[in-house]
Amino acid sequence: MATLNNAVQSLVDNLHSKMTSNTPLSAEEQTLIAAAIDKLSSHTNWESALIAVAEEHLNSATDHMSQTLATATSALTSAQGDINAAKSSIESQSANLALLPSMESNLFNAISVNNQQSQQNIDQSFAGVPKPVFGVKLVETSGLSQTNARSQAIFAIYQENGETYATRPAFTVTNTSEHYNLLQYIKLAADGSSQTVLKSHYVDSATFYQNPTSYIYRYTKTALLPLASTTNSQDIQYEVVYSTQDAASTAVANYHGVYCASCGFDSATKPKLNTNATDQWGISTLTDHNWAQMGVLYDNVKHCLVMVDEATSLLVEKYRDGDIVTQISIANSDALQAYVNSGDFTVVRFICVHINYPQINVRYSGALSSTSISHYLDVYGFYGKQAGEIRMAGTQYSAHYRFTSAQKLEPLNFNVTSSASHYQASSSTGAVSGRGNAYVGISDFNGNSLGLFHYQSDADKAGSYPGYLGGAIMCMNPYSKVGLLNDGILQYGGNTYYGNGRIAKAF
Repeated sequence: MATLNNAVQSLVDNLHSKMTSNTPLSAEEQTLIAAAIDKLSSHTNWESALIAVAEEHLNSATDHMSQTLATATSALTSAQGDINAAKSSIESQSANLALLPSMESNLFNAISVNNQQSQQNIDQSFAGVPKPVFGVKLVETSGLSQTNARSQAIFAIYQENGETYATRPAFTVTNTSEHYNLLQYIKLAADGSSQTVLKSHYVDSATFYQNPTSYIYRYTKTALLPLASTTNSQDIQYEVVYSTQDAASTAVANYHGVYCASCGFDSATKPKLNTNATDQWGISTLTDHNWAQMGVLYDNVKHCLVMVDEATSLLVEKYRDGDIVTQISIANSDALQAYVNSGDFTVVRFICVHINYPQINVRYSGALSSTSISHYLDVYGFYGKQAGEIRMAGTQYSAHYRFTSAQKLEPLNFNVTSSASHYQASSSTGAVSGRGNAYVGISDFNGNSLGLFHYQSDADKAGSYPGYLGGAIMCMNPYSKVGLLNDGILQYGGNTYYGNGRIAKAF
């Protein structure tokens, strides 16, 4: 403090000496004094402190210095608060910045969902627009004999990736020779480029076959289904499933049960007689041991067939590579219904291995009849469920399902209407060819339209029918717009040709 006191005193003495002797201050001194006065004028405490030191008023200087320290401390405290606030703001903004990737993802997902919803709305609107069906690739051998004919009935499962897995029953049966009218399990490519035969049998009317290879017994029901393995519910592959007798008989006493082709006849499970439940779509299982019909539960979570064993009343899960016998005991239909209500199940109706034509309604009478008449009459009808009536597989109908991207099996409604003109015989005005139109509408059980398809046919020769129209569009995948087109009976002049099936695509 003495050094500061001496410095200040020296400065004051110097200024006083020059002022009393009229000695002018140098430019540098004037600048320094002006700057000092300016600084001191805005720092009164410092100014008072310096003056107090100069006057050796130490007590006063200490007070002013304390005030300065308090002011500085207050300023620092305020600054610290500002710094903390700024730090919190920065941390908050940093946290917000960290949210950007997820916000970007959420925004993208929102846009994606919106686009999907918009696309679904577009698809929904477009579903009601008739899409013309064109033949793409011949998959059958045409000929004058009915042995070349193929059934118009089908059991089809449509995948959302556009592939179709289908079971085609035989048109006729034989026990003497192998004809073209065989049972086939097929896969249709999503682009319509090919049909792959996964398995096939010739249908025998007299001999019973336990593990069918070339031949299968006529009184058998079947389906091609997506089934998982016993160890992995997501390991899903399509497997042929049979429901059959244990002898060449149609008697209930000879009903054997349900088994997967890969596991063989001895792995069959005989469903408990008349122990049934209804699925979420209002379709009931069928376990009356009648050769003509079978309805069994499909588990949409485990991807297996589920049935109650006749002998033990235990619930059996049937996978493509084996069975799992649970310890769940089902005493009656009420117990089975309670079990179904607690899960996610769809009833699968098996189709018989021999159906020449599925049945449909004739326009003028409304009577249910074989669609074979539709090459010259108008017909209408559906396969699925409408107004409480069920027409799915068995010995009379086609059946249509979809296997969704969520890996759930759902039944579909397949509506058909067709109109074909009878040819006019040759006269003075000449011969007139027939023309026919067929429409198919596909919808889910909630009433949502999945597609409307149109096929038009003219006779190939004057004075002839335009071909088989009632079941011409056998199946049509609503996602890829690829299916099977089968004119069946096609007249050319006085001859009738069979085996006119083609892979078809709608546009």
